[in-house]
Amino acid sequence: MRLKRFVLVLCFCLPLLSLAAASSAEARVGGGSSYSGSSSHSSSGGSSGGSRSSGGSRSSGGSYSGGSSSGGSYSGGGGGNNREPIDFKTLLIVLAISVVLVLVVALFSHVTNLITNPTDDEDDNKHRQPQPLPRSFAAQGRKLDETFSEVLFSERAVMLLTRALQAAHDPAALEALSPYLMPGVLVSLRQRAADRTVGVTVGRIVINSLRRLDVEGRPPALVAKVDFHLNRHTERGGVAASYFSHEVWTFMKPIGAAVVRDDDTVARFGCPGCGSTIERDSFGRCVHCQTSLQPGDADWTVKSLHVKQQESAGPLLTVDVEEIGTDAPTAIDPSVYSDADRLLGADERNRLLARIRDVFANLQEQWSAGRLEGLRPFETDALFQSHRFWLEEYQRQGLRNVIADLEIEGVELCRVEEDGAHLVAMCRIAAACRDSTVNQSTGRVVGGDARKTRRFTEYWTFVKHKDAKGSASLKSCPNCGAPVQVSQTGACEFCQAKVTLGRFDWVASRIEQDEEVGGV
Repeated sequence: MRLKRFVLVLCFCLPLLSLAAASSAEARVGGGSSYSGSSSHSSSGGSSGGSRSSGGSRSSGGSYSGGSSSGGSYSGGGGGNNREPIDFKTLLIVLAISVVLVLVVALFSHVTNLITNPTDDEDDNKHRQPQPLPRSFAAQGRKLDETFSEVLFSERAVMLLTRALQAAHDPAALEALSPYLMPGVLVSLRQRAADRTVGVTVGRIVINSLRRLDVEGRPPALVAKVDFHLNRHTERGGVAASYFSHEVWTFMKPIGAAVVRDDDTVARFGCPGCGSTIERDSFGRCVHCQTSLQPGDADWTVKSLHVKQQESAGPLLTVDVEEIGTDAPTAIDPSVYSDADRLLGADERNRLLARIRDVFANLQEQWSAGRLEGLRPFETDALFQSHRFWLEEYQRQGLRNVIADLEIEGVELCRVEEDGAHLVAMCRIAAACRDSTVNQSTGRVVGGDARKTRRFTEYWTFVKHKDAKGSASLKSCPNCGAPVQVSQTGACEFCQAKVTLGRFDWVASRIEQDEEVGGV
């Protein structure tokens, strides 16, 4: 439409130009005139993820002159040659010609620029193909060891890292974890805590992000490497300190060792065989069940750890972080639809999508209200521990993160797979809301923007037992039907059923940003 309008204007102006030129020729009397004009045009536009600018300038000029030898002179009266003065009408005609020429040149330049430089709107409307989602960590692990479960490994890795860092200042606690820590790791943890062991109380360890780097078979062991970003909090003599660190931990277990974990024992660190308190006989075996208590013999063990970065840093709650990758194409497993049909079926797939929307909206509402108990039934232990820390930190600083006018724009399945006793579904959620951080005492906005709608996309992973008993209501325990009151351990406070690792319905296990999944 824009190009057509310019062509019509140009067609309208050309007859005027011809008429003005003819009049000027007739009125032009002996003398000359010169006319030069120039116009310039530049445009720039930005698109998400980059910017594009185009600029161009054109100048057109012309000169029109007449000599005194022939035109513009006449004789009259008593003879002699006299130049006719230019009247007001002639001046108006000349000015009209100038204006028309400027308009024509400007329009020609703009049309040329439109043809040679497509607009950002045209770029944005181009079809974007989904990008392939890399092969899952679970699939890689199962190819090497059919007993591997990413769901249980991830929960176990988080719990083991947390316990190890908290035990580093307590020799007895560290000894109790010795079946799960190689000797070199024990030495590293002791050295790490040596300069501040006396009088130190270790607070919560918060995993900000967990990225599975690699899993490989090194017979007789399966080796998995995980990248952690975490916050560690300590107190010494009444003075609190916070540390940020970026660490890579390597875990190992014997290939084929069926490390059976259920919801109740995934966080238990007694004997790998019977779960009892660590008591060794003279051969280094459990006195109760004779399971070897040597690290790496029977269960996941920390093989090594490497601290890539560590610095003193407290949590920042008022920093406005730019959304990255919101408009990037979705990363999708090419077999997601066939896998969903095979593992879920049409009815369960539709119920899953509805469940994702319900849980997502409910968690945003509970988070905004600062209600931990509202989050607990719908998250795995590891995810809840992270959210718990941040909500408590908001409260400690007298702040609240307010989510208003939430709108879910879409939910797209990215991967559906079988993982041992669990089903795993990864999706990308597109949503918009007003996101701000307020001071609870004054009501003043100290972060974000309470008036501006913010669009974002995130990748959420949900898990559920393959033999889940039934649908978990957002308001009642799926096991006993009592109003939802779930303890910090994830158990219903009425019937003690563990509801947070998908035993009854889909629960959220991981939240990742676009740049973590899509690599934008």
